[in-house]
Amino acid sequence: MYQKGQRSNLRNHKDRKRRNDGAISGTETYKPLLLENPTIPESSKSIVEPGKVKAHLRKTMYEEDSRSHSSFMRVLLGNSECQKLSPDIQNTLMLDFDLSSVSFSESSPYSVDRIVTLYGTVSQISAALAYLSFVISSDLNNLLNNQSYTLKSQNYKIDILLEARESSLEAFAAKKTYCDFSEYDCNHNLNIVTLKGDLSYVMNTARDLCTQFPFKKYKDERNIKVLPTIRSHDYDHLFETTENDASSQTAKEGVLNFIYNMNHLSGVSES
Repeated sequence: MYQKGQRSNLRNHKDRKRRNDGAISGTETYKPLLLENPTIPESSKSIVEPGKVKAHLRKTMYEEDSRSHSSFMRVLLGNSECQKLSPDIQNTLMLDFDLSSVSFSESSPYSVDRIVTLYGTVSQISAALAYLSFVISSDLNNLLNNQSYTLKSQNYKIDILLEARESSLEAFAAKKTYCDFSEYDCNHNLNIVTLKGDLSYVMNTARDLCTQFPFKKYKDERNIKVLPTIRSHDYDHLFETTENDASSQTAKEGVLNFIYNMNHLSGVSES
């Protein structure tokens, strides 16, 4: 049972709650803060056939002479992406692009990262890497099926592990349209380089990177430290700043209005 003082406090609490509810439900209302795109985009079925992609890449591969030496490149994928790479896709990388080998790092309970290493000549590796970017972008990560992926689409992305000094990568990226990088898990001079563009751009840029920045210290994969962390990177070099100026300003105004209205209503309800 409630004591006399407890019943009085309970009535006072209910009275204050009624006043607060009345203040918010009156003429002073606020617009709730919503997502920028609350509606789900329509599905897109404009995805080029894998066979056409392979033919396009083989046709535009850089011609190499018989003296071309073997090399390798490392691609950074998530564990779930690696699990979705079927044996057929792995065989495609080997057979259609004449790679000598494809290897996957072991999965770890402490990290979502997996390292995929492609072995072959520079031309073979860069073409296979571009095809892998097609598979990742149009299939493995296209969950909503709301983007088009054609031979000329500019939305193919892939993450490459590269050993290079920051100043050297900055000079390289300054000459490219979309090329972003950040240090990988505190490994000195080991970087995640993210490429974004059409298939030809991904292939040609990968070839330039493979030629200009060979692995030294991290040639042995055991020297790469994979930390139990989740990285956060804004990929600012993958987008033109002016692309988002208008939408950014609108979003800022919406947030400021929301904060003002919430503070204003809070003051009204307490008075």
